[in-house]
Amino acid sequence: MAAEGALRPPPGPAPVDAALCNLVYRSRAVAPLGPAELGGLVAAAQARNRAESVTGVVVYDDGRFLQWLEGPAEGVGRVAASVSADARHADVEILHEEPAHGGRRFGGWDMRLAARPGAADGGAGE
Repeated sequence: MAAEGALRPPPGPAPVDAALCNLVYRSRAVAPLGPAELGGLVAAAQARNRAESVTGVVVYDDGRFLQWLEGPAEGVGRVAASVSADARHADVEILHEEPAHGGRRFGGWDMRLAARPGAADGGAGE
């Protein structure tokens, strides 16, 4: 899998912060996303996440998303609610949600995209 940038967070221990939480979800794109649409979606997510102090990574492949969000529980909740309400996403399923016991894993990433070359041309259907 290729990525925009490295898939490793910056080195160093993550600070412990009980106010942070992790949320992992998966969803399906309602329609295929080309490179421009996927780039626009990621740019909007980066701006929203910065405003909410949320960091994370999103994987996009064959019309499916897997995203790890981390940050203040209220901000992560608002971002998750926004994704659930977004008409571009279907079948949103929360896979994991808990306090971030070890702090942030993606502290320098407001949102990092990982996608196979050509994945942005994948279909939304099965």
